[in-house]
Amino acid sequence: KTLHFSIKTQSNMPLVKLFASPKLGRSIPLSSLQKSMCSIWGTTASTTKLILLPTVDWTSHPYGEDIYVSIRAKSTPTRTSTVVIEGMKKVQEAFKRHGLKANVRLETYGGEEYYHVPPTTMGEDFWRSKGMVAMVE
Repeated sequence: KTLHFSIKTQSNMPLVKLFASPKLGRSIPLSSLQKSMCSIWGTTASTTKLILLPTVDWTSHPYGEDIYVSIRAKSTPTRTSTVVIEGMKKVQEAFKRHGLKANVRLETYGGEEYYHVPPTTMGEDFWRSKGMVAMVE
């Protein structure tokens, strides 16, 4: 039998996927950019994940970006379209400060539809103490 634990969370965790141009040829300062993302979106480092995905190839595009930034974040009443678009512009500026041209996309989701299962060394008792439901296969 395998136990699977699922956590229904109210996190505001944005997931930021960075697709690096195959022609970039230099490192990307993830730590500094994470701090910028936290400042822009009002989140913390523990809830803001940046994932760098170097690409082998991509189709050409007239924007000529170094980085394609894909953000997925919880929809909140304060994240109006105006706030989101202004935040996206700030994201572009954060990358520009590091000499990177960013093409930014953002998708929001309903918080009640978000689930997260982080890795843990805690056992079944830990999950049950948090009110999590175990599914047995």
